Amino acid sequence: MAAASGSSIGFRKRKRGVLVKCQGDSVVEYKKSFCVCIATRNEISQPTEWYVLNISSTKDEDKAKKEMKRKHLLRNIPIPELRGAYLAFHHDERHPQSGKKPLPILPLITQLNKAPKPPSSRYHGACSAVIGSTIYRFGGSRLNRRWSRKVIYFDSSRPEEGWKRGPDTLCGRVSAATVTLHGKLYVFGGHNPDIHGFFAEFLDTTSLVEEEGKALGEWSTLPQPPCALGFKGLFAVVLDDVGPYAGKILVGSKLTGAIFLYGDTDKLWTSLGSVNFHGRYFSPPIVVDATIYWISFLQKKLYAYDFLRETELSMRIGDFEICSDMNDPRFTSTYINPILLHLTGDIFCVVWRGSDACLHCTKLQVSSVGVIDAAVLCCHSYKFDHEVGLIDCLSLNASLL
Repeated sequence: MAAASGSSIGFRKRKRGVLVKCQGDSVVEYKKSFCVCIATRNEISQPTEWYVLNISSTKDEDKAKKEMKRKHLLRNIPIPELRGAYLAFHHDERHPQSGKKPLPILPLITQLNKAPKPPSSRYHGACSAVIGSTIYRFGGSRLNRRWSRKVIYFDSSRPEEGWKRGPDTLCGRVSAATVTLHGKLYVFGGHNPDIHGFFAEFLDTTSLVEEEGKALGEWSTLPQPPCALGFKGLFAVVLDDVGPYAGKILVGSKLTGAIFLYGDTDKLWTSLGSVNFHGRYFSPPIVVDATIYWISFLQKKLYAYDFLRETELSMRIGDFEICSDMNDPRFTSTYINPILLHLTGDIFCVVWRGSDACLHCTKLQVSSVGVIDAAVLCCHSYKFDHEVGLIDCLSLNASLL
């Protein structure tokens, strides 16, 4: 990524040209695991394979050390913004294979074709969510048939048990927004607009009782929002350390830009105004502190919106390889669009499927104080033995794997 023009954020060279933002000598350690949903050419909109992607600071440091030995040229580029642009535009040179060693392959968790029949994976617009090490898949529709209420789940810590049936949702849902909090699975929108009183529902997975390969439990409805968010094009995230909003669920509309908060304890909705997403085609928004981040596919920009200060920042994406896979999404399948993840602090990751059918993880260090700036730190790539499409990356509880 190329830094925004007029930036005052300082960068320095670490050893032989690896760029990091000036944050002192402290090393931020992290280890996160994600469930990668992969589709095949035959069903490009539905995941049929699930893999584990592990991202850690230790692995990034090892990668950076190898890259530092190959970046002598950076010492001759005096301006930080130009060094960042060089790293961004020369993506292929960032991870050449020494000795032509083959790229690693992500460990396969499971294939969905082992699910009970009829598997909800065959329904377009089915939803996915993760609680701990358990993956939930539900909803969707098939052609002109009614929307599905079926739920299936899979515990990645016990892969030998395969997929199982869960309790049906209260109403069928397609492309609904999902989020998990305190062991509860929340679902917003994606329902039939003719059915009133079912804007959202939740399932307390801690109270489920499993009998003969099926989980028994009940979904419950949530209060209606005070103002219509619509029933489609929604997203939902849990807020962490945002003062009085910590632990609440942010629900927004990709179509209207309206954003609301829902309190899990007080059962109340609060309006946060609206945000301009600059079009309908962008990555699923993520929230860090009080800032919403997303990637616009048409503008080819990274956006940051602070909903407390009501301020917006943006910067263009300079990585040609990433941009080449963000053609006009109105004429291409959404499965090739990149996904923005948050690792820790100001460390982010863009997960994307390249034209070479490889899965790439480009790690960034981002600052959005006054201006938005980003430096490409390193990139990891993974090879598949067949052509794949990237659907989603869901956070897993690493301690349960």
